[in-house]
Amino acid sequence: MNVLVFSRNRKLPEKLKLRRRKGLVDDVSFVGLEQFSGQLKAIDTPTLCYLDLSGIEEKKIQSYLRALRKQDNIIFGIIDPTGKIKDVAGLFHGGAVDYLNRHTLDGAVGVRRLTRIREFVHGIHPTLLEAAAASAREQREAPYLLSGNGWTAVVPGREYTFAMMFIELDGKEQMEKSYGMKNLSIALSSFRKFVDGFVRKFGGRLWIWFSFGGIVLFPFDGKSCPALTCGFRLMLFKHLYDIEGSHFPHFLSFRTALQIGNTPYTEENTGHIVSDSLNSIFHLGQQFVRPGNFCVTEEVMQFGHPVLRDYFLNTDTFEGRKILRMRLPVHRHKGK
Repeated sequence: MNVLVFSRNRKLPEKLKLRRRKGLVDDVSFVGLEQFSGQLKAIDTPTLCYLDLSGIEEKKIQSYLRALRKQDNIIFGIIDPTGKIKDVAGLFHGGAVDYLNRHTLDGAVGVRRLTRIREFVHGIHPTLLEAAAASAREQREAPYLLSGNGWTAVVPGREYTFAMMFIELDGKEQMEKSYGMKNLSIALSSFRKFVDGFVRKFGGRLWIWFSFGGIVLFPFDGKSCPALTCGFRLMLFKHLYDIEGSHFPHFLSFRTALQIGNTPYTEENTGHIVSDSLNSIFHLGQQFVRPGNFCVTEEVMQFGHPVLRDYFLNTDTFEGRKILRMRLPVHRHKGK
């Protein structure tokens, strides 16, 4: 079960003291109220949602509650530090599983309380969380046309599920103005060679490539996603390339995005491929990811190494998908 808290109070994470715990809490996220609708739509796993009423006008509270009740795969609790709810029992009659007032918050919310909530839910509806978990698994597994853990089983002309990585250099227009065509061509060729060599170590293959970037495909077996580790390490070690291999006069900045999606695979005429997933990864990389950042979908994170989740932050939803952004290391260098 995940825990998702909607609040404008930046001090709330410290008060609640919620933590991941194996067998009870898989993930804990705090997001602003402005993300309420988008995040609800993106939830695809059993989730306990807490709604902090302190930042909501009283006349709008019922509309928030109705939205929570409509979701099949969530249970919800209310945080009410200013006492806006007069009929607390009415909340439970309407489906709430927890209520936190100012006094309760002073005692924090920990594993013991979440365990009681789970027992309470099980007592009312014994199969609710299990059914939601099964439904989430079915949704994740249904669209997969597994391409395996290598390229030997991938046949050109057929459709498969891949981990799709978008990579594109930032500052294209400025580079074209500042560098001579010959120097720019040499530098771009060097960057492509660097990316190609890096992703191959993780089973990736450059598939669609333009001058400043493109798409890398990784076979997907439905069990793990080495592409996430690849992207993570690519962001960490890019400065070694900057220093040792790059032909650009300044440190490079590039955007990277990663998702799981389906596409027909072909080794020629890739420009004629029709794929919603392919369009989606281009949109994510070009329209959402900020310069110098690495973003992944929540679906990718579910198949990645669990240790990596701590290095990513929840951001927003894009085209109906929950997006996480990598915490970047701090570098003080401004140029070579």
